Amino acid sequence: MVAFNGLAPWSDDVPKVDFDTPAGLVDLHNCADLVGIQVLIAEQSVEFEFRYAPDHTQIESAGRPVRLRFGSVTGLRISQAEDFDIRAADTLEGVTRHSGSEFVVDLGDIQCTFAAESVTLIQ
Repeated sequence: MVAFNGLAPWSDDVPKVDFDTPAGLVDLHNCADLVGIQVLIAEQSVEFEFRYAPDHTQIESAGRPVRLRFGSVTGLRISQAEDFDIRAADTLEGVTRHSGSEFVVDLGDIQCTFAAESVTLIQ
């Protein structure tokens, strides 16, 4: 069973780009740009950092860091399109949960797959 921290759980096999939080909806597709992916070895976690602004026109000028962290990660695989273009890898296209704890994070030209025991949205 996956623990969800700072965001509401969602159904299996449904790609998710906007996350329900206690402070409201956080749209990481339309209102954010991917800044980086970090693998934290000691914590066995993978973290996706975004620059986020509720108004998509202010991402560059007023965006703030929002991180989506997956904990107790196993089986991490990161793949990059052969015709990789950085402009096709800075937007979250969807986080899909399969079979309870298997995740696919689709970033366009980059895909990450893994199993995780927790998902945390850090604002």
